[in-house]
Amino acid sequence: MIDFVNIQFRNKEKYELEDNILLLQNLPEPSINRHKIASVNQTIDSFTEEKRSYPLKGKIQNMNINCYENSSVIQNSIHKLHNLRLTGREHNYNELTFSQTLDNLNYLKHFFPKLPDGKLTRLEFGFNLYTREEAQSIITKNLLMHKFKDPSRYRRNSTMCYKEFTHSNYDIKVYDKAKQYKRPKHENILRFEIRFKSKGIHELGIYTVRDLYRKNTYRKLFIKSMKRFDELQIVDQFNALPTEQYNKLIQFSNPHFWSTFNNRQTRSRYTNAFHSLLIENDLLQTKQRIRNLLQKNFIKLINN
Repeated sequence: MIDFVNIQFRNKEKYELEDNILLLQNLPEPSINRHKIASVNQTIDSFTEEKRSYPLKGKIQNMNINCYENSSVIQNSIHKLHNLRLTGREHNYNELTFSQTLDNLNYLKHFFPKLPDGKLTRLEFGFNLYTREEAQSIITKNLLMHKFKDPSRYRRNSTMCYKEFTHSNYDIKVYDKAKQYKRPKHENILRFEIRFKSKGIHELGIYTVRDLYRKNTYRKLFIKSMKRFDELQIVDQFNALPTEQYNKLIQFSNPHFWSTFNNRQTRSRYTNAFHSLLIENDLLQTKQRIRNLLQKNFIKLINN
């Protein structure tokens, strides 16, 4: 669920974070973690010097800490932090439960007691879905548009396959997680992820790390993520349809067709016609299977 986070501190909490970065060099390694704790790039001459040179940089496992003159930031993947602590390998192709997320937040809180007060300015919320089809096939053949618009980014090569839809308050990322980490060929892992930006987080009533300790926060994120998922145009292959229906679906599957409408009523009429064709020809099976997987994964991860 929770992956990348960007946590911002200002005022008193910012200076406490800086002090803790400098103290990290002298902390013993906790028994909960047998791997490397921290590396610190100290940019001031001594801990007691009144004027500090910025940026001041530190690192807890994979989590980057950057202190600037007016703010400080902790950022990176909580999911990768979990696996790094557990196995020494930095990856996020498995699952991360609610309780595991809290465990890793508490791990960071051990070093930075003010962590719960940090402001969330970016948050990635997503799921690794084990699909019966190859993830690359779903992305290239079935995932067409979001809100009838082309992907902002689309890349396919020997090491990755992904589509990203960029918006002002959020981004949608769908990619082949197995291909990213060169997993065995029998593993089909489709990653569906929403990158919530500052305004998108706060409009859900989520403001600080403290909110990540509440299950209701994850429910809010999931409901919003499912709304974004439902807005995706994920369509089964329709090559075998009669010519007239095939030609209509080719037209409706083209984002340039939808960009020509300024009239809301006309657009709504064609949207309904597109949806009716998909229902009539049972072309939403892939989308429904993915939707079911998302719901099952959320229920499992939030309750563990």
